[in-house]
Amino acid sequence: TGVVVHTDLRRTGLFQCSDPKVNALHEAAVWSFRGNACDIPTDCPTRERAGWTGDWQLYVPTAAFLYDVAGFTTKWLRDLAAGQWDNGVVGNMVPMPPAERTGFMERLNGSAGWGDAAVLVPWEIYQEYGDVRLLEEQWPSMVAWLDFVERTAAGQRHPSRAAARPQPAPHEEFLWDA
Repeated sequence: TGVVVHTDLRRTGLFQCSDPKVNALHEAAVWSFRGNACDIPTDCPTRERAGWTGDWQLYVPTAAFLYDVAGFTTKWLRDLAAGQWDNGVVGNMVPMPPAERTGFMERLNGSAGWGDAAVLVPWEIYQEYGDVRLLEEQWPSMVAWLDFVERTAAGQRHPSRAAARPQPAPHEEFLWDA
């Protein structure tokens, strides 16, 4: 398939308990990660093998417990920053295939829970490894994302809220539901 699985990730964490079923579940999670640690962290080995930002954002704490993923994640975050739109939008996939920048996906890119990976993943890596250099390197990307979020929340309202209350309440500039 041409997909390179990262077998060079150094194992750093182990888990075992007295319940064999829980141990089996944990080992399934380990093997699932190993099958998804290609050149990028992919979402699943059976379908599109895309680097969905929300998936890595959720799994990186576990991955960092199990393996040394500092370099692996740094490379991915550099890809994230390189593909970030000029207005701060983070694509829902990293790398973002050009075809996914238009049409249906165009409206989904730059959404909460996915784009938040620009801030949460560097922070998680810092928490795990204590190296501030990645935060410094990713800071412009992190700020660009948060600036986009702030502008979007302040400048757009969900149509149902706007219909119910034509004049926004003062707190609504902080609600991001557009």
